[in-house]
Amino acid sequence: MHANQTAGLVCAHNHFYSALARGMPAPPRTPTNFPEILELVWWRLDRALDLDTIYHSAKLSALTALESGCTAVIDHHESPNAIDGSLSVIADACAEVGVRVNCTYGVTDRHGP
Repeated sequence: MHANQTAGLVCAHNHFYSALARGMPAPPRTPTNFPEILELVWWRLDRALDLDTIYHSAKLSALTALESGCTAVIDHHESPNAIDGSLSVIADACAEVGVRVNCTYGVTDRHGP
């Protein structure tokens, strides 16, 4: 029997913390456009993140990626109330799973200067 091997896939755009949205309650009202989706869902979630939830969302996302054949992921992260150490926590969670990761932190002025 011959085995075929292929290189792992690369996911070039992900938001690991979005794994937490699976069990998140619905927003207070239904968004009707993309800015409202950001305001009512994603920006509320990223403000609620701490290092523990960042770690668990990264680990879940890395496992999900690996299950789908992705061995490398680029994660676009934002957690305005847990900035220091957030990218290291993501990198550690991915290393535990065996997924290569390139972390980037989103830059925004929506929380003030």
